[in-house]
Amino acid sequence: MMPPSPIIKGNKVTFQYQSESASMVNVLGTFNNWDLTGGIMERNDRGLWSCTIDVALEGSYDYKFVVDGEWVLDPGNPDYGRDSKERYNSRFLVTTSASAVDRLRSISAALLAHPPGCFRKERLDTLRNADTILQLPTAQHSRVLKDHFIERMNFLGEAMRAKKKSFVGGVYCHGNVLQRSGKTIGIDVVTTRSVWGMYWDIPSKTIEAVADGLDCLCVSHLHPDHLDPLVIKYLIAKNIPVFVPEETVTRFPEGVIPVAPDATVEVHGWRITFHRGVHVYDERRMLILRYFELVAPDGFRTVHTTDHDYTTGVRQGGRIDLLIAKAGGINPNFESKGKEAFSNLLLHLKPSRYIPGHMNELGHPVRGGREPYRTGTEIVTNGSNSLGDLLHWGETWEL
Repeated sequence: MMPPSPIIKGNKVTFQYQSESASMVNVLGTFNNWDLTGGIMERNDRGLWSCTIDVALEGSYDYKFVVDGEWVLDPGNPDYGRDSKERYNSRFLVTTSASAVDRLRSISAALLAHPPGCFRKERLDTLRNADTILQLPTAQHSRVLKDHFIERMNFLGEAMRAKKKSFVGGVYCHGNVLQRSGKTIGIDVVTTRSVWGMYWDIPSKTIEAVADGLDCLCVSHLHPDHLDPLVIKYLIAKNIPVFVPEETVTRFPEGVIPVAPDATVEVHGWRITFHRGVHVYDERRMLILRYFELVAPDGFRTVHTTDHDYTTGVRQGGRIDLLIAKAGGINPNFESKGKEAFSNLLLHLKPSRYIPGHMNELGHPVRGGREPYRTGTEIVTNGSNSLGDLLHWGETWEL
């Protein structure tokens, strides 16, 4: 007789499978990204295989057992259904996110204790711990995670408005702020209210907390994980310049400033070049995109590749002090070699510092564009003559 499975107590989920003849049993599901090594089950002397996993966020999850290489529905669970690929999976429901609340609190404290620039094991472990929440298929619907994002954005807003330090800050996805020479330049700043599959109802005061610290905003292209119309409208109302590609100016709120391909604008002593780019998956070469070269009044040079396919080349005007580039999902020809493509870029450009970007974009599906922090940590730990690190939401790296 098969035991009941799974047994759910809060965020602890215990899977059970009875078989005295099996030599290997694993449980794979959406809670561990169908990772064969993520659900290894142990056998007791009565032939009962079991394992307990912490599923941090509330929501519905699919899973199956792999018994000696064969996929098997859970015979102890009457709940099952078909997924998007018409495959039958067993299912279970977690009704609390209490574990995520505690874990996110500890993640924030650990990131504060091990800030960017000191890439020790503790920081690497913290970022990978964040992946265990951000890579869950329910993350984009989580109220707890939204509250964490709001908290992080309010923290960033305070740092921006203070204007006391020079730093690069992480916003969401591939959005960043550069603060130097007393001015703050935003690049693809997004607060998630318009992001596909998310539409988080971020309070207006949080959007304003970030926008109030900006002295200008540069937008690379029209995808809503890079373009936030609410931020743009707020900045325009305050007469803060917002620069966009001129070919798409009619698609933006009225009042933005169009910039021609490869043109340079000067604002607050900064020189910002809008290089013509190629989107990473634009096979027809029709999507309008820019990547940015930004030179601060003191000469500090940053290159931000946005969603440009940098395997086609990157133009820059000289020494690069900071490179921010997309990690993973660069070009279909490099689909299985995203980290190698990034390493190749580092060897060509030789920046003093670099940040792997476009991490954990929750509007993308898991294994479908939602690149984990793990990809970035592997790039950084693989070794380079440059100093590299990642930025979680709201983090700042002093320059």
